[in-house]
Amino acid sequence: MIKTVFIQDKWAINKTLTTNEYLSYLGLSMLLRKNLIEHYVNSHYLAYLLSGLYHVDSKLTNAICNGVDGLAEKNLITIVHKNNKNDEWIINLAQLKKENWISKDNSNKKFYSTIDEIDIHKILNYNKNYYTKSISLVKFYSYLLSTLSKTNGTNWTKGVGFTSIGEMSDNICHSTKTVSQYLKQLEEMKLIFIYRSKDMIKYSSGEINMITHTYGKYTDKEVIIKAGREHDANYGHNTKKEMKRIKKDVGDKTRGYSQMYSTIRKRLDKGENIPYDYDLCKDIYFAMVEFNKRYEKEKPDRLKKLSIFSEYDFYNDD
Repeated sequence: MIKTVFIQDKWAINKTLTTNEYLSYLGLSMLLRKNLIEHYVNSHYLAYLLSGLYHVDSKLTNAICNGVDGLAEKNLITIVHKNNKNDEWIINLAQLKKENWISKDNSNKKFYSTIDEIDIHKILNYNKNYYTKSISLVKFYSYLLSTLSKTNGTNWTKGVGFTSIGEMSDNICHSTKTVSQYLKQLEEMKLIFIYRSKDMIKYSSGEINMITHTYGKYTDKEVIIKAGREHDANYGHNTKKEMKRIKKDVGDKTRGYSQMYSTIRKRLDKGENIPYDYDLCKDIYFAMVEFNKRYEKEKPDRLKKLSIFSEYDFYNDD
């Protein structure tokens, strides 16, 4: 039976958490299957949960000790007691309990993904130097899972992601080269599958961009290939160059998102729920970001108020 770990998506892109803190967070989250709030744990036990190995290098246990201290300093866990060596603790994990992430009235909705323990083991044991590199790769893999579609929306396939390498780089504060290396390593481990388009999108402005990768878990390979091909067919310039549709489609799509944005504002003003799912709201948000960029100088009065998406993890108030 494959065991999974529930993680909040925002933790995977939390820029204040060190890699050691994130690693310890994953290990501690594994304890939450037990119906307890306070747990006795030690660094060797957490190392075993994370790596699947009984004997590990002291560098890993040291990283865990450092991470536990960091989580406590950020008030994400409470250390009730620890020994003098600071490698065993009684820890209160109330804030990590999954049922505490979502308020009963759904007013403070949180989004989360799952990660299989066996995948964490595979990554940490991928390279003997995992203490410095593979810990970061675990966090990146968690982030990547958070970008996959969680619903079968109109234009989305569940379990498939389309985030560009550039956007990944911005979200996790790594260079595009590092992101590409991480993706390659995850492919080599057959944890993910990537459909790489050879087509491009040509906008009415004349701007040309390569179509982003379509990716997801390796077990969803066939779904990813199908979604990637459909993405090419819908947006690829070479695929559709015989049809002069780009200018009209981009305009129609923007108008459609603007109408949905207006619907969201009206619903929120009335105290009503947003009628669209997470993935569609994400599409609307980024479409309005591009809309604001287009008009911020010439027609600032037309700018959209993006703070209505502030409860979502994709919102950026910069």
